[in-house]
This record gives sequence, structure tokens and C-alpha cells, in this order.
Amino acid sequence: MNTDLTYSDFVGLETIDKEFKVPSMNHTGTEISDEEAVNLIKTNRFIFNQAIISNILKSMKYYFLKYFTAFMNSDLKKSELYYGINDYGKVVGFPYQGNFNLSIIKKLFNQIINGSDIQTCNPRKELI
Repeated sequence: MNTDLTYSDFVGLETIDKEFKVPSMNHTGTEISDEEAVNLIKTNRFIFNQAIISNILKSMKYYFLKYFTAFMNSDLKKSELYYGINDYGKVVGFPYQGNFNLSIIKKLFNQIINGSDIQTCNPRKELI
């Protein structure tokens, strides 16, 4: 998929091999008062990266086995999971300032695949 996407671009619909997810930006990891929030907005300071990472890790950990099982029922070599695209195929992104380090997600996936939650006769390296 094109990596030069911008907000509201249409990338097509989900298929059996493509799953789109958007972040649920519920309250997680950052506790600030209304006064602090207003001050952050006025000073254009962004302190939410760690909360965003925490939210993504929680949702990926919660839903990973569901996605993985679905992908096991399709062609694993073609299966793709996109985060920041809604079910209608529109890019919505997620509010992260700077370059997002994908190795954080890859590390989580490797831990889950190598953990005891997945019972499989396939070699773990093949699943990764």
C-alpha cells in the first residue's frame, strides 16, 4: 500500500487479506487536569506520545489473537493489518508526534506468538 497517505485518503475496502483498525482513544495513561490541558493547547506542547503507545499496545494485545486467527484462515503471506484506517477505507491516523517506532509493535507480536497463549503445531518462526 502507498505509504504517502494523508488524512481522509481512501485506500479501498477491507478484504479477506486486509484488516483495518483505528485507535480507540479512550482515557489511558495520561492524567491531566482541564487547566493543564488548556495550557498544553495554548503552548502547543504535545505530551501524549506515551499514552498513544500504551493505547496501541493494549488494543493490539487484546485483539491480536482474533486478528491472527483470522489471518491463519487466509493466506498468511498476503495478509496485512493496517492501523489508522477505518472500516470504510479512509485514513484517520492516530495522534502521534514524530516518527512512530514500529519495533515496539513487532516486539509485542513476537512476545505473543512465542508465548503460551497460542497453541499451534506450526514452528513459531514460520508464524512470525
